[in-house]
Amino acid sequence: HPALSQLLQKCWHENPEERPLFENILKALEEVTLQISFPDTPTREFWRRLCVREKKYDLHRLPFASFAIHLWQELKLPAANPKTATYKCMHALLSERLPHDEVEMISMQRLSHFCYWFGSLFQERPADSIVDKVQMICNEPWFHGDISKDESEKLITGKKHYFLVRLSLTDPHTTPFTISKTD
Repeated sequence: HPALSQLLQKCWHENPEERPLFENILKALEEVTLQISFPDTPTREFWRRLCVREKKYDLHRLPFASFAIHLWQELKLPAANPKTATYKCMHALLSERLPHDEVEMISMQRLSHFCYWFGSLFQERPADSIVDKVQMICNEPWFHGDISKDESEKLITGKKHYFLVRLSLTDPHTTPFTISKTD
């Protein structure tokens, strides 16, 4: 990535006095991570603002509930409600809970994958919000989220002329979806 290359060049400067301080390197790496993770500026800026608001969390993970509250506000939607289908779809696709987590979290990596799967959180022509589009896809009988290859094979075994679509975790940047089908 050009920003990472530029940082490396500064760190290798022949004059040690010209090399950045370690704290500046860390800040620059955070910025590079944001640029690499989010292909679009609005999502990158939204994530950055959330990290500033949630001071006790690091740049890479935030509480999902807080993320949802702010996303719904940013999209000018009614308050995020965990009982609605749109919230449940976004929650299923974005939240994760590691063994040491007290609450369900969203990671920068997962949101990055989401943007490659479904597009920017902030559409240029917001006729429907991203949460509405995701809910429409989640309602389709052929959509199965991020199930494994083995799970998809079990679901299609014995069915004729059947297909399902699942999210690719292998390389969501170039192949965001995998289609499994039978003849």
